[in-house]
Amino acid sequence: MKSKRKAKPSETVKKEVAITLIVIVIAIVLVFALYSFLRAKPASNVLATVNGVNITQEDLNEIALTIPLEIRQNITNDVLLEQAINFEVIRQEAEKLGISVTDEEVEKSINDSLAKTGLTRADLSATLAQQKVEFSMMFNAYKKQLLSYKYINATILKNVTVSEQEIKSIYNQYSSQINASYDEVKEEINMSILSMKAQNVLSAILQEKRNESIIMRH
Repeated sequence: MKSKRKAKPSETVKKEVAITLIVIVIAIVLVFALYSFLRAKPASNVLATVNGVNITQEDLNEIALTIPLEIRQNITNDVLLEQAINFEVIRQEAEKLGISVTDEEVEKSINDSLAKTGLTRADLSATLAQQKVEFSMMFNAYKKQLLSYKYINATILKNVTVSEQEIKSIYNQYSSQINASYDEVKEEINMSILSMKAQNVLSAILQEKRNESIIMRH
């Protein structure tokens, strides 16, 4: 583990955990590597409905854009369908709470992602044209991620806490494997525990909401 980290405010830590839970920043280079798989898939057939809302192969293709290639190669369409159903359940629950994502927010996220990878909008446009990837597909993939991020922060992360005792317990348990002091790794352990707790809560909420929904697979 790295040494000497500055302690982060709790809200910043929670936002980083949310990004870990549902990856918002798409690795654009990997996105293009995936498109050879996506082009072979039809984009209009209805695969399932969630409370009457259709889920098509295009929805699965958009989700695939957010998954690194080395992982995507081992994921079946059935797994992607379950993820698409989860996204639609979250979208409907977010809508009930008045949570939404504007196009301006998506544009900002794309620009931030480009900055992180050292690319420009011109680079993006050129690569999209070369790979024959529609901008709308990537745009929608970002939008799904951002909406999930907002929903998680509004309903889960604000209610999940980690105690000092929990952090110390994990540190003591693995201290022989950690080449750093408690203060140096405290925030990292805090984020790991927070992430695990939030994932458990999210799984429980999704299961509950899915049970309340009318889900039909075609």
